[in-house]
Amino acid sequence: MLYTVGCSVHTPENFIYLLKNHAIDVIADVRSKPFSRYTPQFNQHQLKKTLREAGIMYVSLATEFGAHRIELEAYSEGRVDFSKVRELEKFKQGILRINQGLTKGYAIALMCTEKDPLECHRFSLVAKNLKSELKTPINHILFDGSLETNESLEMRMLSKLKLELSLFEDNLDRLIEKAYTIVGKKIAYTEQLGEENES
Repeated sequence: MLYTVGCSVHTPENFIYLLKNHAIDVIADVRSKPFSRYTPQFNQHQLKKTLREAGIMYVSLATEFGAHRIELEAYSEGRVDFSKVRELEKFKQGILRINQGLTKGYAIALMCTEKDPLECHRFSLVAKNLKSELKTPINHILFDGSLETNESLEMRMLSKLKLELSLFEDNLDRLIEKAYTIVGKKIAYTEQLGEENES
């Protein structure tokens, strides 16, 4: 099973509780910069130590799945373009690594910073393409420990953007794809301004 989770402002103890509650074996850190000014308990070195003590493996997939890209071909007009990122060789290698872990039977959680997966590239970039390529169910571990399926999150995304089927758009898959594009542009790293979340 594949999950996502946001470290957000959890205490280390509560974060481990969430992971254990869902029998997570591996944390795949998809933050471009695995450090936090606000929650030092989730800096890479400290996080690895906390997870190791809890018997959970840690792997960084920053170069594969990070939102801040160094590849020039990933940008359109100074902004990271998620449709281009998914074509990068590094991104494809990340998908292969996740698939290998799932094949071995590991329960993997893609971890980033944001509390709500709807506001994070772990959903709109990484989970979207893993679902498409691997055809595997994805559940999002929310801040309170409950689960939201990827399908439910997609419907919440449509609702938030006030997108609905109509006379002019009667195909749900196309509508969802449109929503992903809107969300991707909203949260994508912008080179000129140096703007990004801690993804």
